[in-house]
Amino acid sequence: AEDHSEPLYAFPLIEAATGLRNDENQDSVQSLVLDGWYGGDRNRLWWQADADWQAGVQRSSGIAAWYGHYFAPFWDAQIGLRSEGHPGSASYLSVGVRGLAPYEYDTDIKLDLRRDGKTLLHAHFEQEWLMTNRLILRPSLAVALSGSDVDATVRKGLYQANMAAQLRYEFSRKTAAFAEISREMYLRTTATGESDAT
Repeated sequence: AEDHSEPLYAFPLIEAATGLRNDENQDSVQSLVLDGWYGGDRNRLWWQADADWQAGVQRSSGIAAWYGHYFAPFWDAQIGLRSEGHPGSASYLSVGVRGLAPYEYDTDIKLDLRRDGKTLLHAHFEQEWLMTNRLILRPSLAVALSGSDVDATVRKGLYQANMAAQLRYEFSRKTAAFAEISREMYLRTTATGESDAT
């Protein structure tokens, strides 16, 4: 009998960094991001977890998992759950798409619905430029929008944006060192909310 089962693969990515947040406090910062998927060409389990610290104090954390199903070349539709941890806690139903847009932009768009009816839209775009076979420049843009005011930082409309450029050197296909500069902007924050930083 012919076997039509879908081959299964895994892609885990671990990214750890330390640096300096250039705002009024000049604090040290650390971040940890886990990203990846497991499955085949048509059905995948996607996951993501992240946390960051400033001056030794945790600023934020989150964990999410989605079921992804192929619906067009290079594109998955996704549905799952996302949970935010410290400093507050909230859980969301998360739906969206992830794939490769024209001109090879890696695109991730999610609409998150909270239990109290609050809605958030997150979009992340990045592209990789090969300087050499091992030296790679990765510019990226992330934006966040809210359907309503949530707190001092999350305001209705486009409330946050992050622009970054990462230069990495791949020692192998599994290990790389990188340097990155990014600019965080809180576009509709109140006086008691987050401040812009580089």
